[in-house]
Amino acid sequence: MVKINNARLRFFTPKEAKDLLAELETVNPQLCDMTMLSLRTGLRATKIFKLKGQDVDAHAHILYIIEKGGKLAPVRIPEDMIAMRHTKERLWY
Repeated sequence: MVKINNARLRFFTPKEAKDLLAELETVNPQLCDMTMLSLRTGLRATKIFKLKGQDVDAHAHILYIIEKGGKLAPVRIPEDMIAMRHTKERLWY
C-alpha cells in the first residue's frame, strides 16, 4: 500500500490569516469566530464544533474540551476570545 505524505507544509502568514478572517466576517461571522479560535488555540474543527457555552470558564480564560476517553482537558484561550460577541448565531451560546 502506498504511504501518503500528508505532513503540513506551511502555516498561514499573518496577512493570510487576517485576510481570511476579514472575508469570513462578511460571509459567515460564526465561521469567522471558529476559525479565529482555531488559529489562536490550535484546536481542530471537530473539537470546536462540539463546544457549548458551559465549556467556557470566562474568569479563568479556559476552555474545556473532551479528550479521547471522555477526560476533560483545559485549553487556555486569550482574553479577547472570551469577549467574542455573545449572540445566538455566534460561537458561545
